Amino acid sequence: MNEFYEFLRVCFIAVNVPFTVMLGAVFIYWIMFIVGAVGLDSFDIDMDMDLDTDLDLDLDVDVDADLDLDVDADIDVDANADVSAGGGTGGGSIWISLLRFFNVGDVPLMILVSTLTFSCWSLGIMSNHYFNPELSTTRSLLLLTPILVLGLLATKVLTAPVRTLFKHVNAGTELPIQMVGKTCIVTTGEVTPTFGQAKLVRDGPPVTINVRCGADCTLKKGDEAVIAEHNKDKNTYTVVPFNLEMK
Repeated sequence: MNEFYEFLRVCFIAVNVPFTVMLGAVFIYWIMFIVGAVGLDSFDIDMDMDLDTDLDLDLDVDVDADLDLDVDADIDVDANADVSAGGGTGGGSIWISLLRFFNVGDVPLMILVSTLTFSCWSLGIMSNHYFNPELSTTRSLLLLTPILVLGLLATKVLTAPVRTLFKHVNAGTELPIQMVGKTCIVTTGEVTPTFGQAKLVRDGPPVTINVRCGADCTLKKGDEAVIAEHNKDKNTYTVVPFNLEMK
């Protein structure tokens, strides 16, 4: 029992409190996922970012002042500025490359967050056990940076197989047009204009797709729906309730 209380104390020291709280939040998320209240894409980041900016400023000022003192001033200013972020978005490109390196966009964000949280939490527990047995708050805070770095690297390694798995599972989604008109089964608690997932049964393993429906549409878990349209930009599918009279 004393070991249990000591373990709890370690979980809630300065360096571990954020990861312990996040681990609890992740646990709640997966419980909600199991019951179908949320989907894997609920918090995903759209990696299709267009960082090109074209700024064209044409400023033409013509000031003509004619005073009684016979002072005549004529100022003509023409300023043209053309800024293209294509040559100045090195930071943005590096940022996107960094996200890609850690499998963001290829693996559902919540799987990445869950893996990172558990990795950092575990590393925090072990690092304090071996390098900070006195549980010094100052030393534990100094360990925070290496814990984050090692946690990110661990997340990269641990999610690599998941990245490959999702590529194989969704191998048939390269031809979305062929899915229009097919039926699917809703797997989340509901489908809304901004949220929802469904299972498409086809030759081979079922494919999970992100689905959306109109505001007046009512679809819940287990309902059968028809794929009406594919949104190429967001890679989502608009669905409508299956009309039994169509059978």
